[in-house]
Amino acid sequence: MIQPWIAAQRLAGVRMPDRFESQPQSFFETVSSGYARRMKETPKRFIRINANQTPEKVWLDVDAAMKAKVFL
Repeated sequence: MIQPWIAAQRLAGVRMPDRFESQPQSFFETVSSGYARRMKETPKRFIRINANQTPEKVWLDVDAAMKAKVFL
């Protein structure tokens, strides 16, 4: 999970946002709320990763979570 405003900061200056990334922050807050609700309802279907880390650490967490869930 990452706060929408942090994601926007990371993208700024890296490249031009695409159509999806150009949506207003409220859109991403709504999406985030929806996934938080779904995770609460069916926690075994979702894995929450702290995206407020370096990309390398995020990837390590994703890899570990996938292996723990036997997706890989």
